[in-house]
Amino acid sequence: MKECWKCKQMLQLVCFGRNGKSYICKPCEAARVRLHYDNVRKAREMEAVNDVVVTCHACMKPVRFSRLSKTGILKNKVCKPCKMKYDHHKRPHVAKMEQGECVICVTYGQSDCCSMPY
Repeated sequence: MKECWKCKQMLQLVCFGRNGKSYICKPCEAARVRLHYDNVRKAREMEAVNDVVVTCHACMKPVRFSRLSKTGILKNKVCKPCKMKYDHHKRPHVAKMEQGECVICVTYGQSDCCSMPY
């Protein structure tokens, strides 16, 4: 028998998570998690209502402000997929030529690992 810290009931160890090592019973923990996810869902809904559509500076596509990268030198300027391309741009890649220049290097900066296609 063990006391739940939340509801103060004496319950068997089976009623607690992690083989009885938890201090909160399963129904109280489920209610806590449900409340947390409800708050997260409401925050996301409010963010979707108040979200501004901006243009990514790399791919020039309209994206929601919440989908922009939040870290690094390109913070709040490019979308998350373009940020990943920028982060991995220094790795070797095959040039995508357009008007005599590599489109990737023009967009994300010159790379030493840009190889010409055959």
